[in-house]
Amino acid sequence: WSEDPKFYQTKVTTTPGCPCLPSSQWLLLLEGRALDLDKVFSGNYSTAIDAKQSQVLGSGFELTLSQPTPTHKVKSAGDWNIAADLWGEALSFIMPWREREIRQYQRFISNIFATRHYSLHERVLDFNRAVQLAQQKFLQFNNFRQFEDLQASHLSSFGMVAVNQLAKPGGTSSDRCHECSLLHLKFDLETLSHLSDKIRLDKIPDKIRWIID
Repeated sequence: WSEDPKFYQTKVTTTPGCPCLPSSQWLLLLEGRALDLDKVFSGNYSTAIDAKQSQVLGSGFELTLSQPTPTHKVKSAGDWNIAADLWGEALSFIMPWREREIRQYQRFISNIFATRHYSLHERVLDFNRAVQLAQQKFLQFNNFRQFEDLQASHLSSFGMVAVNQLAKPGGTSSDRCHECSLLHLKFDLETLSHLSDKIRLDKIPDKIRWIID
């Protein structure tokens, strides 16, 4: 497939029973690359014909019409389930031997959604994107131990991605609430002051002060 994905894209999409998926996403799937679930999700609600066209202009040159920005974005567990079902159906159509693997992965992510507060679901979506990119290295979706580092980075309060998001200027109160609820910090400013006589409480960042209060 990767040698001539466009040829196989035509064969797949003209096969009876082929699942509905945007043309650009079929191409990514056949190339073994991560799909854009926003475009998959948008395609499910689109009433327009996928009119993406490419024209070879010469050796090494190809003109491709740009596609519109997705009108629907995956923002919740429900959105993800819809998009993931479409992705799983398409991948199982061309690789039926991977259907069980895909279903196990979908249950894995669904369970993570179910055990996290809805305000943290954006992190779960980011984790899924990271897994999708990692899978490009020919990893199996149901070998969950492969994703332990990614899961810790995105979903743990002490993970690199989570901490970086909290440290961004202009963070929202929900970001601070995420850290507060996950870390369960039960100390106040007086307790913190006993940790070190070098700490200047008036220099503590607002985000940390909010958690401490």
